[in-house]
Amino acid sequence: MNDTTSQGLAVVTGASSGIGLELARCCADHGYDLLIAADEARIEDVAAELRQSGVRAEPVLADLSEDEGIDMLMDAVGGRPVEVLIANAGHGLGHAFLDQNWDEARHVIDTNVTGTVQLIHRIGNMMRTRSRGRILLTGSIAGFIPGSFQAVYNASKAFVDSFSQALRNELKDSGITVTCLMPGATDTQFFERADLMDTEIGQGKKDDPADVARLGFEAMQKGEAQVIVGLKNKLQVAASHVVPTEMLAEQHRKKTEPGSGEKAPETSDEPSKRQQAPGTDTSARRAGAASVAASARGEDALSVLRAQHREVESLFSRFEKLDHEGSRGSKEEVVRTACSKLTVHTQIEEEVFYPAARGVEAARTLLNEAEVEHDAAKDLIASLDAMDARDDMFDATFTVLCEYVKHHVREEEGELFPVLERSELDLDRLGRELTARSASLAAVAEPA
Repeated sequence: MNDTTSQGLAVVTGASSGIGLELARCCADHGYDLLIAADEARIEDVAAELRQSGVRAEPVLADLSEDEGIDMLMDAVGGRPVEVLIANAGHGLGHAFLDQNWDEARHVIDTNVTGTVQLIHRIGNMMRTRSRGRILLTGSIAGFIPGSFQAVYNASKAFVDSFSQALRNELKDSGITVTCLMPGATDTQFFERADLMDTEIGQGKKDDPADVARLGFEAMQKGEAQVIVGLKNKLQVAASHVVPTEMLAEQHRKKTEPGSGEKAPETSDEPSKRQQAPGTDTSARRAGAASVAASARGEDALSVLRAQHREVESLFSRFEKLDHEGSRGSKEEVVRTACSKLTVHTQIEEEVFYPAARGVEAARTLLNEAEVEHDAAKDLIASLDAMDARDDMFDATFTVLCEYVKHHVREEEGELFPVLERSELDLDRLGRELTARSASLAAVAEPA
């Protein structure tokens, strides 16, 4: 692309793979010439690929955790005006902090924090002389959560998330926009490089880096303050404002502790994980299971599930109508009952409904999304179970759960159910199976 058609120069760090590579591709697709940097030799191949789209693409092989690496990148910029700076370079590190190699931990801080801030300071001042420019920082929803077994990484992203918004405010009348991209777990080499592949988060479902980059680039182009990718991630951030930090740290530990991705096989003598799910003390489980069993009788599967949805939503409505000065006990009863019903409903869906629905090819992606939403809802229920109802955050946590479940119900009934109605799935037979499983749960919950 020649100078008359170029949108100007975009500097992208951490561009050799993952989100950074996809952000560089977004810049190329929109006509920006590129100066791309990374600390691995593959950056040369990426530059060659980008040049095929008709833009200029210059690679810089440099370690941006060091002053020398920043100087190399700035020398490559020279006196050219920078229209876009995408500060994406970053590293992660798993395992307990005291077990980490200090030089490796220091490298995370120097890359994610020191190098990022230094580069923004130098290029930001260049932008200010021209009263124009766009800055995109790659933060993370990890910055909102105490990162057990990722302590340094999460803390570094908390810095980036906060720094970006402060800088944005300082530059609000300067002609320079600052945007923070806050992804969750994304399908990149991050988890392998951070030695997290034996963890639950390392083995779990992740977002597509191309989708993450596209949303971040679009937000930057619009001059938005921040973008959190995906409903689950948005709700995790919302929950982080109301759930106690001790619980957040414990939940994070379950996903990142070494070996957490290794699932122990179940035996016939051991109840399944879902049978031990939160929100199901004996009396609450019995009430919830009995309610689900009653709603299941004589109906097809989708009617059964819709009836259960309405039961839970009626409890949400009751909670919302309770006067804030009213009986504390009344609110707690509604919350505990709703959590019990949700737990039993979730178990029945996961054990009976979803496995059957997976036979419908068109439903598989929707089912994957639904199961991710189930996991997030169960995390919130676990937080409520461990929380004293007198805690100021008890109501707020349940409110987040309500919004999460409402969205899940809309998605399930609006997208998944119509697909199944058009399929050859035997919904009447499935309804009977739901009824039988509900009855067995109710029987198990009966006191000895």
